[in-house]
Amino acid sequence: MDLSPDEENFQGRLLHQAALWDNLELLQELIATGAEVDARDQHNRSALHAAALAERSSCLSALCVGGADVNAKSDDVTGGKTPLHIAAECGHAENVTVLISARADITALTGAGDTALTLAERSRHRHAANVLRNARVKNVDDFSSIIRKRTASLMRGVLTIS
Repeated sequence: MDLSPDEENFQGRLLHQAALWDNLELLQELIATGAEVDARDQHNRSALHAAALAERSSCLSALCVGGADVNAKSDDVTGGKTPLHIAAECGHAENVTVLISARADITALTGAGDTALTLAERSRHRHAANVLRNARVKNVDDFSSIIRKRTASLMRGVLTIS
């Protein structure tokens, strides 16, 4: 059963509703007056999960900048998804880009064992899938660069293995 946050079944807090409707002004006011950016609903979904549903969400960036946990997982009833899983599954490439920029884990698995890329591909959202593929390649390139630098340091005797 998929209980992704939507208008009918999303019983979140006001912060969640502001994120769902992409009401940036209300969201900023709530945060300024002490709303917890990582508050969870009964299915462990944060406002970031709700914001991931709104195409080109302005609230998504605000929540990321405000310190929201970009790798927060919903409960098993709702699929154990992160905001990145939701954005990818909905095909919101811009939201996927924002979440990756905020260091969302592109290798995180849902409760069913799917990555965000798998969800985007299954839903035939090629733009979101391409963003995720490019991020995966960049991560591999970054990792390869780190390995090359450390290997070179070891060869020069600068770095020791502990």
